[in-house]
Amino acid sequence: NVDWASIFVEMFSGRLNKLRISNFGHPKYLTRGAANMLKQRLPEVGKTIVFVSPCFGHFTGLSYEYNDYSIKVYPFSEMLRIKHVSRTSE
Repeated sequence: NVDWASIFVEMFSGRLNKLRISNFGHPKYLTRGAANMLKQRLPEVGKTIVFVSPCFGHFTGLSYEYNDYSIKVYPFSEMLRIKHVSRTSE
């Protein structure tokens, strides 16, 4: 097991400001706990970031704003999206 959420937070704490993951072969790589951690920690990194990743079976129709971030789960595509509001068009 790899703690992907901690790795992603560390990457965004550095130079990374955008990450789109297309991992449809292994959509369950991101656990529910990891997804919850990302929803909490990425908006607190202090940068205008974009994060999009598969999140198979974790949430349905979740949509809210937190700390100037739009956090959404698209139920049909099962994608988690965490974007700073200044980057919603990306």
